[in-house]
Amino acid sequence: MVKLKIPKECINKGFLDSRFGRHSSEILNGIPQRSFPLEWWDYPGVTKSFSVIFIDYDNYMEEGFPWLHWCVANIPVEINSLDENCSLFINDIDSRIIQGKNSWISCLPKYNLECNRYGGPSPESFSHEYTIVILALNSFLDLKDGFYYNDFIKAINCKLLDAGVIQVKYMA
Repeated sequence: MVKLKIPKECINKGFLDSRFGRHSSEILNGIPQRSFPLEWWDYPGVTKSFSVIFIDYDNYMEEGFPWLHWCVANIPVEINSLDENCSLFINDIDSRIIQGKNSWISCLPKYNLECNRYGGPSPESFSHEYTIVILALNSFLDLKDGFYYNDFIKAINCKLLDAGVIQVKYMA
C-alpha cells in the first residue's frame, strides 16, 4: 500500500489547520484557496504517474452527496510530494499535471477557474472527516485540465497499481 502523510505542522490538535479551509483568510468567491502539502512513498516500481483525490463523504449528512474538494492527475513518478498552496501554480511544477473540477462547480458558474483546482473544506454544522487518496498508476491519463470526476474514474480503469488512504478532520 502506498503511504502518504500531511506534515505534522499542518495538523492542529488533530484537525487540518484552519488555513486550508473555511477559516482561512484566502477565500475567493466563497472557496478556500490554500491547498495543504502532501507526501507519499512506498509505491510500486513500475508506477508512471500518481493521482490525488480529496473528498468529503460526511457531506452526505448536510447536502446529500459527497463533496469533491480536489482531484489532481498525471503527477509524474519523479514527484512524490505536493507543496503547500501548489494548487494555484501546479503547472509550474510540471506541465503534465492537471486538476479536475471540484464540487464547488455546483455553486458557481460552470467555467469559473476556482472550480478547476483545490477548493478547501467548509463544513457548516459539524466537523467533517475528509478522505485523501493517492493512486499509483501504470500510465498517464488521457484527460485535459478541468476534467470531471466521472471521466477521471473511467480513465483510471485498468491503470491502478496501488493506492493509499488517510483521513483528516476539519473544524466546523
